Amino acid sequence: MEDARLPCLKVTGSHYEVGRQVGEAFKDRIAEAYYKSESFSELHEFAKSSTGQAHLNRWKDAVERYPNVVAEMKGLADGSGIDYEEVFLYNCSVEIGIILLELDTITSCSDLLLQQPNMVLSAHNEDGPDSAVNTSYLIHAEITGNDGTVEEDFVAFAYAGILPGNAFGFNRHGLSFSTNAIYGKYLRENDAALPRVVLGRMVLGVKTVDELLNKLQGTGEQYKSPIWQSVSSFSLNIGDRVNAKVMNIELSTRGISKTTTENGFLHHFNMFVHTPEPQYVHMSSVHRTRALATLEGPTDSSSALNILSDTSDTEYPMYRNGASPDVLSTIATVVYDLLRGVAEIYTTQPLPGVTPTYEFNF
Repeated sequence: MEDARLPCLKVTGSHYEVGRQVGEAFKDRIAEAYYKSESFSELHEFAKSSTGQAHLNRWKDAVERYPNVVAEMKGLADGSGIDYEEVFLYNCSVEIGIILLELDTITSCSDLLLQQPNMVLSAHNEDGPDSAVNTSYLIHAEITGNDGTVEEDFVAFAYAGILPGNAFGFNRHGLSFSTNAIYGKYLRENDAALPRVVLGRMVLGVKTVDELLNKLQGTGEQYKSPIWQSVSSFSLNIGDRVNAKVMNIELSTRGISKTTTENGFLHHFNMFVHTPEPQYVHMSSVHRTRALATLEGPTDSSSALNILSDTSDTEYPMYRNGASPDVLSTIATVVYDLLRGVAEIYTTQPLPGVTPTYEFNF
């Protein structure tokens, strides 16, 4: 079953070719998402300012250290018929939103991680602005090297014109990912720091959790330089099918903080949980945290979906509908069953009896 609101596109080829195919297939969605975006004028005013140009030039220099990412964005630009500078600008929109304190324009999601002897899962609501509800898509990418060998194979949600990896996805190595925005008050301003979207895209290609941690921490001889660093703070939720483990990582200007549980569950609602760093706290985060405290904790995928479907808080529900005072809507829900190696994606409220729109093995 496929949902026209969230189509799934299979693409194969080099980084450039994959980007070009995505841009070509979804050029209308990308144009709508860019030019009808709630943040269109703010992004362009920022890009014209001397402060904005300084930030963008520094971020661009950092990204150019990773030619595969640049090639993918250039392919996206060529395929969609949109200038590369515009594509790059939109892929920095998270950081720009924090600088301008336009926090309502940043995607804000809900995550649950469950670790028990007979159940290991990660569940995620992807929440975004109205402009993203009918313009987002799924990508199944097989990225090949010059000799035709498949170097990356992943499925990921993507906002139109934005690199995949900024929402949720999984790869052929049995790793699942979901990201959760955090509104840290400080940005990492060194020359190696990458826009969050770019770092998220690179995460999709890692083979093991140890590889990811080595690259984020700079440990391990082969990973000492450069270290993967994010300009802005965010939460990264990892599922490891091979080792049947889940982990939450918070990235901030302090570095990374990771946490696991041996027999329980973790949650993330767009706030630092285990990192002592100043942050902006959105009212939706406060309300979702309160709602969770009134609900039974998850014990399996059904109970996790019950939590993510909850609308008992009518102002800021867990499953969001964009109704005032909230401004975002839930676009999709994903549950990763790490023991079975199954990802279920829902494009409607995942109430009891609702079947997933997509189901993948990973």
